[in-house]
Amino acid sequence: MKVFTTAAELRAWEVTEPLVFVPTMGALHAGHASLMQAARRPGHLSVVSIFVNPTQFGPSEDFSKYPRTLEADLEICREHGVDAVYVPEVVDIYPVGDATSVIVHGVAEPYEGHFRPGHFNGVATVVLKLFHLVNPAVACFGQKDLQQCAVIQQMVGDLGMRVQIEVLPTIREPDGLALSSRNRYLSPNDRADAVRLPQALMKVLTELQQGREVELTRTEAIQDLTSAGFDVQYLDWIDPAAFTPLDGHPLDTLRALIAESRIDLPEGLPAIAAGLFGYLGYDMIRLVEHLPGVNPDPLGLPDAVLMRPSVVAVLDGVKGDVTLVAPAWVASGLSARAAYAQAAER
Repeated sequence: MKVFTTAAELRAWEVTEPLVFVPTMGALHAGHASLMQAARRPGHLSVVSIFVNPTQFGPSEDFSKYPRTLEADLEICREHGVDAVYVPEVVDIYPVGDATSVIVHGVAEPYEGHFRPGHFNGVATVVLKLFHLVNPAVACFGQKDLQQCAVIQQMVGDLGMRVQIEVLPTIREPDGLALSSRNRYLSPNDRADAVRLPQALMKVLTELQQGREVELTRTEAIQDLTSAGFDVQYLDWIDPAAFTPLDGHPLDTLRALIAESRIDLPEGLPAIAAGLFGYLGYDMIRLVEHLPGVNPDPLGLPDAVLMRPSVVAVLDGVKGDVTLVAPAWVASGLSARAAYAQAAER
């Protein structure tokens, strides 16, 4: 496995095979490993980047404390057959005098974009720079960050880039909590509480797919999450491509349910987290959750997950996400579209 630390080294790598790229910020886990596995395909080479991007962190966010585990990350890459890893320094991505950034309007503005001003500008800028340096044919992202995927797809389409974006299912813990690099910030008590969020959101999806009225379900979900300790900042039924709210019956069109919540930790818990994980100064924990819904159409795919209802929740400090995926087609390697078409043929 080759390891490049500068853009010059990366550009000097002479290859003829198309590249499949997995951009990461390191602190790798099984979710990242699933993207690496997807990147390995006949006739292609796989490339992983490890770069904690400063421009996507706000002034009061956790850039300096974000977990950096390079040696362990490189070993994970080796174990999963990655062909090359790019580990740039900040100056390699943002040279002295750098004065250019990417701003995506529309899809990047509501929800996460509203509560983390400038976050998606930083994401879009670094992804565009990495695409330029790596020059991949395909780039793999986790569905964990639904809105981030939408922002990147918008940018790629608007700029006429030739890279193909593949969005792959989220990997979760057995109890339903999505894997996230920042989950290590959670104290044992916080970890136990965090799983209540995907449980609550799954209840929302179940009720909506049973035809329950959207606003009533939304109101009750906010009440349930509030009683569980969440301060809900938003809960909306949206178009997952445009990230705009939708009205009407939840089974009528492709939609996503987004929820962002914030939990203030009891005083003292940050110290426990610091003792366990080695990070100080956390008053809150941030967690993002995304639940695509279950396909309601009577085509023999009761478990197939399409881009329908979806839920996201956020607690300040840790960003993770829960995606319920359908073992029926995900385990077989089929795309949702292919599985849907196969069922229709039957």
